[in-house]
Amino acid sequence: MNSFSNYLKPGGRKQHYIHALRVQRINTDSALIYIDLAFQEAKKSHNINYQGEVSLSKARIHLLRGEIDLAIEYGLQSHKYYSQKKNHEGISKANLLLAQAYSIIKEKKKSDECLKLAENYAQSNKQHQMLIEALICRGNTCFQFGKYAAAMKYYKDAKQKMKRIVNPYLETKINNNIANILMNTGNTPEALKIYKKAIVQYRKINQPLDELLILYNIGRQYREVKMIDSSLYYNNLCLSLALKVHSLEDITYSYSGLKESYQILGDYKTALHYNELMNVYQDSLQMNANKVRIARLEADYELRRGKEIIQIQKRKLILTKRKTTFALLALFIASSLIILGLFYFRKSRKLNQALKQSNAEIREQNKTIDKALHEKEVLLKEVHHRVKNSLQIVSSLLNLQESQLTDEIAIDALRNSKIRIQTIALMHQSLYQSDADLGRVNSASYLQNILSLQLQALSVKTKQIETYTDFEDLELSIDQAVPLGLIASELINNALKHAYKETKNPHLSLITKMVDNELLLKISDNGSGFESNDFRNHFSLGLEIVEALNNQLHGKMECPSTPKGTSFTFLFPLE
Repeated sequence: MNSFSNYLKPGGRKQHYIHALRVQRINTDSALIYIDLAFQEAKKSHNINYQGEVSLSKARIHLLRGEIDLAIEYGLQSHKYYSQKKNHEGISKANLLLAQAYSIIKEKKKSDECLKLAENYAQSNKQHQMLIEALICRGNTCFQFGKYAAAMKYYKDAKQKMKRIVNPYLETKINNNIANILMNTGNTPEALKIYKKAIVQYRKINQPLDELLILYNIGRQYREVKMIDSSLYYNNLCLSLALKVHSLEDITYSYSGLKESYQILGDYKTALHYNELMNVYQDSLQMNANKVRIARLEADYELRRGKEIIQIQKRKLILTKRKTTFALLALFIASSLIILGLFYFRKSRKLNQALKQSNAEIREQNKTIDKALHEKEVLLKEVHHRVKNSLQIVSSLLNLQESQLTDEIAIDALRNSKIRIQTIALMHQSLYQSDADLGRVNSASYLQNILSLQLQALSVKTKQIETYTDFEDLELSIDQAVPLGLIASELINNALKHAYKETKNPHLSLITKMVDNELLLKISDNGSGFESNDFRNHFSLGLEIVEALNNQLHGKMECPSTPKGTSFTFLFPLE
């Protein structure tokens, strides 16, 4: 009997601790509430060993809940309490728990260190049970990583050492672990034999919760191999025992197993009945879990509230001591601020006056700059206007020259030159008429004006031609706008003159759009096409000009031509 036996009585000082031990394998939420209450009582006591035992039990409960960080925290705290009293047995127990926790989070080095310390103590003090638990821990670690052969060796070593002690529960636990390995390695018949022997043993030592787990596992295994009668038998045994001990979780599992068995048999009405019962108990479990959470939150709240009250009292005491000092300091600071305020007020008045004067000067400078910019803009528009007029005069001179010529080739050449000059004049016209940036030309309106110019110049030949335009609204520099406009003018002129001699429903298409930060220009007609597949073999001054302008723009040019039409496609990088 341990040193705490005088407490382990109903209604004794360790009542919460006893309740926690009783329910920790049934409901970890309830166990955690009880152990937290016991933990508070342990802190108030002067029994360091008891504090270590409660901390260790709290760590075990967190380990069962999968809260590994908290399990390690309270395991280390338990180790600290036991170390103060040099309780080597308690230290070894804490090391065993820490070894298991570190193993779960795969910190193998720390796990091995803790396990080695526990084993050394167990061997030196002939603590056979602790040594067996260490072997089981090593076996569980191997089982967790799928090393079934190594795990089996540790379990058999532990079973061999069981001959030195009498502990039916521990012996049955080892047999269960061996059965788990057999089940995972495919030796189901042998595993079932061990499970059934374990059931008998658990009944002898009155461990219904462990018996419930085995009954459910056997029923599930029979269900997997389609032995439904046997599965129903063990599921009903599990249900009866679960109802007897009022284990809501195991009742739920039992109804789940019965539902699955009757589904396999095709008895869906009975399966639905058990499914409804399972849902009822699941709801009960959830309600209980919620009640536990609420109770735990209330306990945590009361604990925090108590701490807050203590802190408030401390703060009040500190504030009372500092009130006089703060008052004097506040008076000194206020006086200093008043003096500084007066000083900076006078200084800010002078700065404001200087700032007003500076702002007035800046406004006058801005007016001067705005006036200069406006004058520059007016002058620049005037320049573009005069250039346009000059080009118009040149065009008029060409008209006079044309009226005196009789040679059709010369007349055609003059007309082409005149259209080229007017194309450039249109660009200057768009610059001085636009309110936008004087250095940029709107490509959509520019190309539309060029098309209108060509149609008007060749109005006799273009009455039946249908045109289609789709221009993206872009702003081009003058250096790009002029070559682009001349290219479009030459190709439109060429199409209107030569493409539609034998075409019934002639049409002309002009498209611009952005493609990966480059400008795409496409001019297509449905005329008769070039005689040669390569337009470069077709001698024409206009096409030579187009190719030269394309090179000037560093563009890519394609011109597939068939008897059904010609399509010029250009791709220019934008500045």
